[in-house]
Amino acid sequence: MKAAPTPNLSQRDHVRRILASVRSIREAPMFGCPAFFLGRRMVACIYGDAVGIRLPASEVDVALARDGVVPFRPYGKSMREWVALERLDSLADLVHASVAYARRLGT
Repeated sequence: MKAAPTPNLSQRDHVRRILASVRSIREAPMFGCPAFFLGRRMVACIYGDAVGIRLPASEVDVALARDGVVPFRPYGKSMREWVALERLDSLADLVHASVAYARRLGT
């Protein structure tokens, strides 16, 4: 497997700020990329310049219709329920939606 792209640390810092008020979020690397977890559930990861987040399948198409949201394809593979945020300035609500989904799934 080829190495993951170098994570954009500015994106990581932005996710940290978005999640700062969320209890029980921890940061840990996943395959060499910064990632954020609620319990054992990953809610966001930094993959190159993108931020990958997990949403309910029923919300993915709506998210993909928004500017700056694309399918998340780490290593060229699609991941069901995951989208990539190319920027965070107007998409912080989706990061919080990922946290809410992780809570519903159970930690």
